[in-house]
Amino acid sequence: MIKSKPRVAYVMKTFQGGGMANIAARIASHLQDKYDFFFIATEVSQANAQFYKLGTVLFAEGNYWRLFNLLKKYNVNIVQYSNERIYADAALAAGIPVVIERTDGLKNGQALRCKKGLNAVIASTSGTVGPISQMIEKDKIHLIYNGVDLEDYRSGPIDRLGFPDDDILIGRVSVFHPGKNIGILIDAVRDLVKRYPKARLVLVGGNSTLPGSVDEDRALRERAKGIEDHVVFTGPLEDPKRVIRGFDIGTCVSMHGHEGIPNSLMECMAAGKPVVSTNVDDVAELVSHGDSGFLFPDGDLESLVNVLERLIVNPGLRLQMGARGLEHIKNHFNLPVQAQVYGALYDSLLHEPSSLFELRIKKTKYLIRFVSGVVWRNWAPGWLKKAFLKAIKASSLLLIQVGGS
Repeated sequence: MIKSKPRVAYVMKTFQGGGMANIAARIASHLQDKYDFFFIATEVSQANAQFYKLGTVLFAEGNYWRLFNLLKKYNVNIVQYSNERIYADAALAAGIPVVIERTDGLKNGQALRCKKGLNAVIASTSGTVGPISQMIEKDKIHLIYNGVDLEDYRSGPIDRLGFPDDDILIGRVSVFHPGKNIGILIDAVRDLVKRYPKARLVLVGGNSTLPGSVDEDRALRERAKGIEDHVVFTGPLEDPKRVIRGFDIGTCVSMHGHEGIPNSLMECMAAGKPVVSTNVDDVAELVSHGDSGFLFPDGDLESLVNVLERLIVNPGLRLQMGARGLEHIKNHFNLPVQAQVYGALYDSLLHEPSSLFELRIKKTKYLIRFVSGVVWRNWAPGWLKKAFLKAIKASSLLLIQVGGS
C-alpha cells in the first residue's frame, strides 16, 4: 500500500531542453498534486531551472549503477524513460513496480528496441503504433499525443527582437543538430531576401549538450555569412514563448528520422502561427497541408522557398492558416487533457494486481540482464558493438515495414 504520493521518475539523457524534456516538464506541471516527480539525467549533469521547481533533479553522470542505486534509494513507484533500453533494465533490476517507455516517433528505429518486462509503452504518434505492436502486446500500447497549454501561448508579452511589425519573422526553435537541417532555412532566406528584404530568420537554440555533439552553431553562423542582417541567433532560451508569439511563420525542416510530432511546431500553432515543415516521419499527424500550413519534400530547397513565399506575400493566408492550426491544437493536442490521460494511465498501472513472488522473480531476471548490459557497454570491443548496432538497425527497418503495411 502506497501511503504518500506515488513517486514518478522520468529518466532521459538530459533535462536541458529538447522536446522530450519539455513534455516531461509539462506533464509534471499538471500532475504534481497527485505525484512526486524525480528527473534523472544520465548524460548531462545540469538541468533547466523549471525541473527544480517541479520535483527532485538527480544526475547519474553516465554511470548506470548509479542510476540503479538512485531508483532504489528514492523508492520510486513508476519509471518512465525514453529510447535507451538499459534504463528499463536498471528500473526492472531495482524492483520498480511500473516501468513505461515513452516513444517520440521511430527516430531511425530507436523506438523499436526491446520491450520485454515493460508494463506499457506510450506512443506519441499513431504512426508508431503498428511497428511497436510487433514487439509488445497491443493492449500495452497507449497512444497519447503531446500537448501544449493554450493559455501559455494565446496571451502574454510578445518579443519581436526589435524588428518592426511589417518585417516577416520566420522562426525555428530547435537544438542545433545536423539532422535538424537548419542550414536549408538559411539558404531559403538567402534566396528570399533578394525579393523580400523585410524577411528575417530567427533561430532559437544552440548546440546539444550531450557528450560528443558537433559544433553546429558555428557551422550555421558560417553558412549565414553575407545575410547577417537577416538571420538572428538568440541562443538557447529556456522559455521561448514570447519569441514564438512574435513569429509570423513557424518552421521545422528536419530530415527523415529526426522527428516524431515536433513540439516546436505545436507551440507555433498554439500561438496562432502558420507553419511550414518537411513532410517527414509523423509531422502530417499535426500539420494538414494547405490547411494549417504547408508540407514540402525533405531537403527540397526550391519547394521550401516557394511555400515560404506564398505566406510572405499573403498576410490573410497567414491568419487563416494560423487560426486553423490553433483549432487543431485545441482539439487534439491540449495539454490539460493529455495530462489527465497520463494520470489515468499511471493510476491504472499502479493498481494492477501482482504478487510479491512475481515481482521478485522479475527483479532477479532483470538484475542479471542489467549486469550483462553494463558489462557489454563498458568492456565489449568497439567493432563488436558496431556490428551489433548494424544488425539491430536492419531488424528495426524490417519492423517498420511490417508495422506500416
